[in-house]
Amino acid sequence: MSEEDIQKEAEKVLRELSEALGDIDMPETYYVVDEINVTRKSIKPTIDKRFIKQAKKNAPKMDEDGSFVMEIGGWVE
Repeated sequence: MSEEDIQKEAEKVLRELSEALGDIDMPETYYVVDEINVTRKSIKPTIDKRFIKQAKKNAPKMDEDGSFVMEIGGWVE
């Protein structure tokens, strides 16, 4: 597939998506908060063991304090 064919196909997809989304009539909602870290006061914070298990799958290396050890991506200078 040539670069020109890819460009035409991409334009076609965007045009069709735009036409499909043009029929959606939804009001926009804006939220303004003064604080960056917002917590719910209605519930007590809990530790979800499923979340911890999933996080350990994504970042299996931990130090002696139980903190995750991360690597900077190879593409970062």
